[in-house]
Amino acid sequence: MFTEWYVENLERYKFLVKQNNKYYSINPEYYKDEQYQSLSLKSEEYPNNNDFNKYGFNNLNELLKEYKKSNIKSSGSDLGFGKVFSFKIDDNFKCVSNLELVGETLKWSNDVTDSLKKENFTSSKYHTGRYNYIPYLAFDNHIDNNGMTGFQIKNPSDKDWLKIDFAKPVRPSKLTLQGNAGDVSVCVPKKIEISMSNDDINYTIIDTIDNIIKDDKYNEYVYKKPNKKYRYLKIRFLEFYSSVWCTINQMEFFESLYVEKYLIQDKNLNLYTYKDDTLTKLDNNSVTESNFKGNAFTEIEVITREMLLNQFGNLENIKLLLWTDNINKEECIMDYHLEKPLRPIDILKKSNSGKFDIVMMEI
Repeated sequence: MFTEWYVENLERYKFLVKQNNKYYSINPEYYKDEQYQSLSLKSEEYPNNNDFNKYGFNNLNELLKEYKKSNIKSSGSDLGFGKVFSFKIDDNFKCVSNLELVGETLKWSNDVTDSLKKENFTSSKYHTGRYNYIPYLAFDNHIDNNGMTGFQIKNPSDKDWLKIDFAKPVRPSKLTLQGNAGDVSVCVPKKIEISMSNDDINYTIIDTIDNIIKDDKYNEYVYKKPNKKYRYLKIRFLEFYSSVWCTINQMEFFESLYVEKYLIQDKNLNLYTYKDDTLTKLDNNSVTESNFKGNAFTEIEVITREMLLNQFGNLENIKLLLWTDNINKEECIMDYHLEKPLRPIDILKKSNSGKFDIVMMEI
């Protein structure tokens, strides 16, 4: 009887866990060091409406859900003319999925498509009306903006795509997109997926942009920075403002000009860099700007559980250190894959003889 009532009214309630007189959320961002972190509540005795809105989870079935990824947040500390962030690697770490610096990025490269030729741009299809509206026309820096310019697809679907061969590895994380003026001004794609590859076969999804503005202005979209450089970029069109047209008058891609460098620190505070396919111990163990600039590595995807275990035997007090010269970044979030999937209920069972209470509030 309770289950039927609960399902019918699911959207009206949020839930928290109470264990050992402390309150917990099972949302992934509150999992750290192999346990859930107790919450800092507005009210000292019992979570109020604001607490449930901020921390609460929506479905009791989430207690049984398997999570294959987790994340760690780190606040930046000043180091030289930049910021350093530290991430403690937990025992269930498999590999880094993504590292995202939170804060403003002010320095960007020139458009990395400027020197490319027609053959560097391909698409699943293009409109062949008065002209052949090939993908290159969205990257040729033309000035005109009307219904007869740019790249166009007629009767688009979510199977359609546009691909760029940059001819060399790049790491863009910002694009500008301009729609066509006139009758087709609302026909920019509504939602796109960006993926990248080095062999044009195996693509890694980088990010999804779902807030594309339907006008004829140059609008900027900053998305997740790839973990390494890639040669190919593919845009998959997921949603549209028009069922008849998908049009892009002009498009550009840019790389961040800020430095991001990494070092590994062991439990004895020794520092390691990645060189020649292995971790190499540094002679200088000081965490300084000059040490990062002179010795650190730049591609985070090389750090895996297997490599760390081969080097250190276990993951006890192993840390990943990130330094950036972007002083505007105040926080960094490391998403990582788990070696073994986790269920919230299994984590909660490790404390208080497995006993906990569920508290709920109608929102």
